[in-house]
Amino acid sequence: MNVKDIRKFKVAVITVSDIAYQGVYKDETGPMVVDVFDPEVFDVHIQTVVPDNEQSIVDELLRCTDIEKMDVVVTVGGSGCSSRDVTPEATAKVLDKELSGVSEAIREETRKRYPKMLFSRGLSGLRKNTFILNLPGNPENAKSAIECVVDSIPLCLKTIQKQKPRKKEHVRKK
Repeated sequence: MNVKDIRKFKVAVITVSDIAYQGVYKDETGPMVVDVFDPEVFDVHIQTVVPDNEQSIVDELLRCTDIEKMDVVVTVGGSGCSSRDVTPEATAKVLDKELSGVSEAIREETRKRYPKMLFSRGLSGLRKNTFILNLPGNPENAKSAIECVVDSIPLCLKTIQKQKPRKKEHVRKK
């Protein structure tokens, strides 16, 4: 099989930030996360910024998963303790299945370098065949978080993409 025949995983990176959305400052975190994805394995199709608004986040997650059919959707920001941090709540509304072990691994690994990661509330999970992951908004914390799980993402995606519907079991009539 030729390397060119292998489909790369499609990625969306969504920065959640009122002030970046308003153009008050340039988003640094999203591009830093994008740079972690190996271009031999992943193809970043979408990089966008949305405000810290639950419905805006839900709408963008649904667009990326259900319409654009991304394999991976990463959010950065909005997962802390402030009243405007609503990314986990928005993510919970769209997930079919939570993968809490991924979020726990991120918190554990990044907390070694950044003790305040204890306050991160990010979620991870699946919506249909899309892996969704919440990362912190701080550029260094987000980079550290994605680095500790990025190599595991292809295994998760291959597993869910190879699943076949179960055949109906034949019930014997007596």
